[in-house]
Amino acid sequence: MWRDGVPAFAGWFLNYQDPIILVDDQDHNWDEVRQALVRLGFDNIYGYLAGGFPNWYLHAEKIETLKLWSVQQLKENLKNDFFLLDGRMIDDRQEGYIEGSHHIYTGEVPVRISEIPRDHPVVVYCDSGFKSTLICSYLKGEGFTDLTSVLGSMTAWKQAGYPVVKD
Repeated sequence: MWRDGVPAFAGWFLNYQDPIILVDDQDHNWDEVRQALVRLGFDNIYGYLAGGFPNWYLHAEKIETLKLWSVQQLKENLKNDFFLLDGRMIDDRQEGYIEGSHHIYTGEVPVRISEIPRDHPVVVYCDSGFKSTLICSYLKGEGFTDLTSVLGSMTAWKQAGYPVVKD
């Protein structure tokens, strides 16, 4: 569970009707996360998955997957035809972005989904990989099929010494 992301993004991606199941891979404080959701009006918490996804796998539950790329794989594939989505805040993008990327802030993805092509592969990066995975998960739920999240995202891109564009 990305604890800091729960209160920051719950309102963008959750609704008040669907049940919520919290998944905890890192033994975070359940009460703190539950309390943050309830304060935002999300009191439809259906349950918890203690032990995280390893517990899910051990019980032979159904899973879906998401493609992941390292920044090296992203750099190698930049010449290929895909929609590169930058999900960071505008201030972060102004500090530099990957050439050819399209900017849609993570929280705006649901209302700007029509700007993301369904007939092309979509590769998503953010600051470190949490928001890119959130975006990909959301898009997958909306019927997108060819999605890739970039591990380490812009932090790893810069650490590798790869070029960034500044306007």
